[in-house]
Amino acid sequence: MGSQQALGLHYQQVLPLALANTFDAIFHQVQQTRQVATFEYPLMLGQQQRYFHATVSPLASKTKYFEGVLSVTRDITDAKQAEVELQIAAAAFQAHLGIMVTDARGNILKVNDTFKRITGYSDEEVIGKNPRMFSSGHHNAAFYRRLWRSVMATGNWEGEIWNQRKNGELFPEWLTISAVYGHGGELTHYVATMSDISERKAAEQEIHQLAFYDPLTGFANRRLFIDRIGTALKELNRHQRCGALILIDIDNLNP
Repeated sequence: MGSQQALGLHYQQVLPLALANTFDAIFHQVQQTRQVATFEYPLMLGQQQRYFHATVSPLASKTKYFEGVLSVTRDITDAKQAEVELQIAAAAFQAHLGIMVTDARGNILKVNDTFKRITGYSDEEVIGKNPRMFSSGHHNAAFYRRLWRSVMATGNWEGEIWNQRKNGELFPEWLTISAVYGHGGELTHYVATMSDISERKAAEQEIHQLAFYDPLTGFANRRLFIDRIGTALKELNRHQRCGALILIDIDNLNP
């Protein structure tokens, strides 16, 4: 209904019944208390739900006789959406993943509790610092150049990386780095998420050890031998070279 069509009609003829009843209650409250009241309400406009904030004030004559109310309403849909997004972001920040937010120059602005638990650092020890402080020395400069080239070209990078806790312990993590851009396309922040994969790496190592080494002696077993022979044969074929295999029987070896 357009504004011209609504002129002269009672609000109960314009608004949904439930909302009209709410206005009834608010108007009665304002009449009784002669105080300003505010409230928010949703309203379907066409196929879209919008949110509004109403400020209802009492109107009185010079003799203080109550004459009605003035309702000033504003559309707060965008603000409500921003509030929801902030709530989602706050919930995500408490996830089981470690999260670090930096400015465009890489200075740390915020970290979550999981990040602090994984690294052993407190807020005071990391805020304003550069993430290089976590470097394990396990990766060379070329590795980091490739990482940041990917971030600059695609907006993100993810992969396995080794970092260092506050106590000096090296640990493997799965790291995701995402670039955040403003409305004008300018780089504003980086957001990094991390998960400690130490247990997974240990399990993988144990599986590898059991698969390729004898559990009693620790010597390489037949499966590893066949695997290495297969790899060597592929290399020889690729480079058109010859190789040699030496077998040594140690069944009767004496100390």
